[in-house]
Amino acid sequence: MPPLSLSARVDAPAELQPAPVAGVAWRPATLDDLDAVVALYARISAVDHPEWSETREETEEEFSHSWVD
Repeated sequence: MPPLSLSARVDAPAELQPAPVAGVAWRPATLDDLDAVVALYARISAVDHPEWSETREETEEEFSHSWVD
């Protein structure tokens, strides 16, 4: 018998909150944060997959999707 999927074994919380960090207020990113998000993606990509990173245009498009919070 195959093992049960994670969703069959664990209930997901109704809302997931990030761990508290002193001096940090969590909020959803907005288009006003686009340049900072692009810079963050570039730093992540430099380590994870240095041959490719999301462009500003691709990131802006992601922000425009109705299913992205």
